[in-house]
Parts: sequence; C-alpha cells; structure tokens
Amino acid sequence: MTDLTLPHFVIIGAQKAGSTFLHHCLREHPQVYMPLDETPIFEDPFYQRRDRDWLARLLFGAGPDQRRGIKRPNFLGQPECPARMAADVPDARLIAILRNPVERAVSAYYHQILNGIAPVRPIERGLPPLFDAAYRAANPGPARIIDYGFYGEQIARFLDYFPRDRVLVLIYDDLKHDRLGIVQQVYRFVGVDDAYVPQALNDRPKASLYSIPRIRLMALRNRRLIYHIEPQGAGMSMREQNRLQRWASEAIRQFDRRVMIRLFKNPRPQLDPALAYRLYSLYAEDIARLEALLDRDLPAWRVAPPGETP
Repeated sequence: MTDLTLPHFVIIGAQKAGSTFLHHCLREHPQVYMPLDETPIFEDPFYQRRDRDWLARLLFGAGPDQRRGIKRPNFLGQPECPARMAADVPDARLIAILRNPVERAVSAYYHQILNGIAPVRPIERGLPPLFDAAYRAANPGPARIIDYGFYGEQIARFLDYFPRDRVLVLIYDDLKHDRLGIVQQVYRFVGVDDAYVPQALNDRPKASLYSIPRIRLMALRNRRLIYHIEPQGAGMSMREQNRLQRWASEAIRQFDRRVMIRLFKNPRPQLDPALAYRLYSLYAEDIARLEALLDRDLPAWRVAPPGETP
C-alpha cells in the first residue's frame, strides 16, 4: 500500500461513548472522506490472510486533497489491534473518546442483549455473572461489556506503538457540555478547517431501549432475521435477507414502535448500589492509570456519586 491509499486517522473507540457522533461530524466535513460503515479489519480473525490492498479499495473514493479516515470503536479494547495498526497504518492519527466506564458498561449491556449477544435479563441478574472467571472464559462476547472499560490499559497498549502526540483522547462528559468545541478540536487534530459547523452537531442521540419486554421482542428479531451471532457471542455479522425476511423484520420493528412502546415504559435503569460500587471498585486502579496517562483527574469516575447510581 502507498501513502495515497492509507487513512490519515482512525477513530478507535470507545464503544457507547460518542464515537458515532464524531464519525458523522467528520464524514460531513468536505475536506474529509470516511466510509459510511465501520471498518472492522484490524480485529478480523482472518486479518493475516487478507491482501494489503484492502484499504486502497475501501478509500478509493477519496479526493486527492481529502483527509481519509476509518472508524471502529472495538479497536481500543482488542489487544491485537495496536500492533496490526502500527504495521499497516503507522502514520495514522488515532482518536479515542472515553465515557465513565460504569455508565458505559450499563449502556453496553443493554446494547448487547438487544443485539442477541448476551441473554435478555434485567441488569441486576445479567451483569453479576460477568465477574466470574469461568463464565467470562466461556462467553467472550458478553465479557467485553466489562473488559472494554479498562481504558488505562488500552490506551497504554496503543502508546507502546504510537507517539503520544498522535493519540487524541477525549472525554464524553466534555462532549456533552461543549459539542462544537470538541468537534473543532477533532477537526484541528486531523488537519481540516475547524471553522466548519456540521449539521450533525445538532443531531440527537438515538433513544436507548431499556424495557425488557421490548428488548425480548427486538432481540428475537435481531438474532433470527438481522444478525448472525457466533458461538458464545464472540462476534456478529449481517445476514443476507430474502424478501420475506425483510418484510418480517420491518413488521416487527413497526409493531414495537406502534404497540409495544405504548404498553411498556422505558425508564433508564438504576443500578443497585452494591452492584454500582462493585463496578467502580473494579475500575478504580485502571482509572488511576488513565489519569496519570492523561495528566487529568477524573473524580466522578473513581467512586459512585453519593446517593446516585449511573
């Protein structure tokens, strides 16, 4: 591969932390070219068998003066990705946006059960098994709900291969309070005009689904009609659908939007205080490591706020 076919930047994560919002804002910029979909190549189990022109084909549509980029939030949490990226995109700039790891775990849990990767259970029953080593070893997909929150370890892995000034680490709370400022920072980092204001700046996040009855219905749809789930939830891929399957999939979606939404409320879950404390305690040492790497205190991440749960 030549420099003309390589991405200038990669959004590496984290899951459920605003990376999709950044993707939309970057794709909209006229000086940026990014594929519409995520690019999972560096975590692909068949990575070693691929020819080295795959990025050229992926980024073929970029103009000569555009900054090229790809996005995959799983890269941050996958141990094999830093070395692979250093070999194939050694000069790329990396962007990571991080969210309170307990809040991220809650959001990821509902995302995983909705997609059929983990069993559909209330969070008080579904999260505790993820602390058990034997369960985690047998269920690598659900285990990532916990594992992907160890940002200090993950950022350090990338810094073993990439210079610190080419790794931009953002905090989700900052994005919530100053969307434009964070987007402008990202634009400057990738080398494009930071005066551009994207329409995506005003997009509202897609509403999360927390209602267990609704999730049961949509998870069944997703497992049977939308995704192929690998054993133990180790991965997923889109199914090829025939006309009947597409019709059934849309019919279920419309039933949820028109009927189920009226029957079942969708309140954001409140973690049991003991479970919340257990999660904060689990991440405490890694958060301290991250604070040292960033030279920044993250006090709201170290302990559960008094009287509150994520």
